[in-house]
Parts: sequence; structure tokens; C-alpha cells
Amino acid sequence: MIAITGLSHISVNVDDIDAALAYYQSLLGAEPLQIFPNFRNEGFARSAGFGDSWDQTDVSIAFMELPSNALTLELMQYHSPEGQVLDHDLSPTDRRRVAHIALKVTGIDAAFAHVRAQPGTRMISNAPDYRPERISPMTPSDFRFFDPAAEADAAQKQATAEIVSNIRFFYFVDRYGIQWECEEGHHDIGDPTG
Repeated sequence: MIAITGLSHISVNVDDIDAALAYYQSLLGAEPLQIFPNFRNEGFARSAGFGDSWDQTDVSIAFMELPSNALTLELMQYHSPEGQVLDHDLSPTDRRRVAHIALKVTGIDAAFAHVRAQPGTRMISNAPDYRPERISPMTPSDFRFFDPAAEADAAQKQATAEIVSNIRFFYFVDRYGIQWECEEGHHDIGDPTG
């Protein structure tokens, strides 16, 4: 068993570290924390899988923090070796990848307008009426808890159904191909006080 103590960061490979810093500052309000320009480090390169060619590895790495310490982004620009540009439209059903990164937000309509206005960012749907939607009303019979005590607690099941029925969200894809979700109204599932 791995003794996990928390989420460390999400890493995004980019083609221009300075442009990426500005982009995520504008898109998500992320604040730059530190940068390692042209980082040539044997231990890093070997751990990253470059083995005996570690001395040919040149990467700039920047860390950014999202508001309220919600998440740390690691931006990596590989100067050498250069990677491939993978460019295909993502579908919410594509497999063998992280599907999306979800951010809890307040003011989801304002968040939607802000994201939609960002150059290089696109919504997951091109439909002109695409917008944040509320999850359709649910009942306690629509889901089950793995914990038998929670499953047997009718009040907890009802409260959770109401929480889920009030969630509004939308998806977007940033200029680096990362799919994000903005979600409002979510509390810890199973904890009606959440």
C-alpha cells in the first residue's frame, strides 16, 4: 500500500514556458511560485526515464498555485529532447488518459464566461447553447454507498441525492489539450454537512 498524504501537483508539458505562465495566470488566476530555467539535473533526468542520456536533457520547469491553494500546476518545457505534438480533439469518453481535472468554483456562470473568452481555450461542445447545466433530479435509489452503514442511512442517502441534484458544471479544453471541469454546488458526497 502507498502511504498517500495528499495531491502534490498536476504537470502539463508546454511549448513555451513564459506563454504558458501568462496563459494559466489569465485563465485560472494561477500565481507563479518558482521556475527552474534550463534545468539540467542528473537525478531529475534519470528519475524521468532518460537514463544514460541524462546529460542531453534540458527542461524548464515552473510551478504555479491556483487560488486558495486549490492545486499546484507544474509546467514543463522540454528543450531537449523535444516531444511530439499530439493534437486531436478530446472526447469525454476517450480512454487511457486522465479524463479531466475538476475545480470547485463559485459563480459558475461568471466562470463560464471568463473561460469562454480566453484565447486558445475551447468548450467541450461547439453547440451554441452549451452552458453549465444542473444535474437532473436524483433519488436515493439512483446510487449506492459502498459503506453499508451509509447505505442504510435514509437521511444521508436523501441529503446526498439533493447535493448531487444541485451540482452545475461544464467542461473545457485548454490550449495544451488538458480537459478541465468547473463544478459548483458539490459537497463531500456522503457527508450532507460537507
